Formats: sequence, structure tokens, C-alpha cells
Amino acid sequence: MRRDARWPNEETDFLAPSQVPDEIGRLGDYRVLDVLGIGGMGVVFLAEDPTLKRQVALKAMKPAVAASRSAKDRFLREAQATASIEHDNIVHIYQVAEDRNIPFIAMQMLRGESLQTRLKRDRKLTQLETAKMGCEIAKGLSAAHHHQLIHRDIKPGRRCRTRIGGMGDF
Repeated sequence: MRRDARWPNEETDFLAPSQVPDEIGRLGDYRVLDVLGIGGMGVVFLAEDPTLKRQVALKAMKPAVAASRSAKDRFLREAQATASIEHDNIVHIYQVAEDRNIPFIAMQMLRGESLQTRLKRDRKLTQLETAKMGCEIAKGLSAAHHHQLIHRDIKPGRRCRTRIGGMGDF
């Protein structure tokens, strides 16, 4: 999704105003450049860390969800648990913060396509690709379970294939 007449809207209106033309808005110190995905509880943005000059993914809670103290606490616990895991198949967490009562997580921006996109394009995977991908997903889930973290939203749209051939999530 690229910036166009769809932004701002109810999914992005909690962002601070943009400061330059190529951004949708701001969240914390981050320049929000694009919307990558929208779910029931949050929005994932492509953003830039202006200090380090690198792109990140920002996962922000929707304002209606962020109004719940228990939802905010669970969001923080899950971010802390994910950040404690160092594994090739789990995305790296850079920061957890809150801006104007909206909690967000800054994390590694994975390049590549989701399994869902790949399946829409190719309709199926070879047996070897399926086995390799299954092993990569299982390794990531095993590492998470080792740290008492349970993934509650496993689906093809969340599995991202990176340029080096690995899979990442969380």
C-alpha cells in the first residue's frame, strides 16, 4: 500500500501529522511511510528510524484496543518475550514504546513475500519447498515455546520469506 487518498483514514488517524511529503505521519520518533497490514487489534507500518537511517516495521495497537489496560499489558509482555529470543526465524525487536497512548513495537523489517502471496501467485509449493518452509516455521515456534511464548495467530499472511531464504515472524 502506498500513500494516496486512502491515508489518513480511521486506521491511521492516530499518527502525529507528517512533517515531509513522503510520509503518512509520525509515531514516536519514527517516520511512517506506508501501511503494510491491518488486523483486528493493530496496524503494521513501514517506517524509518531517522536516527539510524534504517527501515523498520512498526506494529501499533489500534486506539480502541489500546484503551484496554489488559490489552496494553499483554502487548508489552508479548514484545518483551519476543525480544528475549534470538533466533534466525524470529523477527528482532528494537524498541517498545508508547506515543499519545498508543503502544507500538519497532522491529526488524523483513524483505520478501508472505507465504499467502506466494501461494496466490504459484498456487502450490514443491514438496521440497513445503518441507523446508515447514522446518523453518517449526524451528521458530520451537524457539518461542522454549521461552514460554505461544504464537496465537499462525497464518500464511504472517510468514515472510526473506531474501536469504529463511522465514521470520512474531
